[in-house]
Amino acid sequence: MGIIQTVLAFLGALLAGRAALATENLALRHQVAVLQRSVKRPKLRRRCQGAGKTGQGGAGENRPL
Repeated sequence: MGIIQTVLAFLGALLAGRAALATENLALRHQVAVLQRSVKRPKLRRRCQGAGKTGQGGAGENRPL
């Protein structure tokens, strides 16, 4: 029984390692895609930047459903 548990533990670790590697690979590919964008995101205007800090004027605040 000990050998079977050892083999199953090894296979579980191997598969978990591959899943973690695939997740990391996906995150890195996304970072590269963001850095290689040809169209840059527009900079926020001063009134837009302040809206998030003060909690006033944000999109969707106090809006009835």
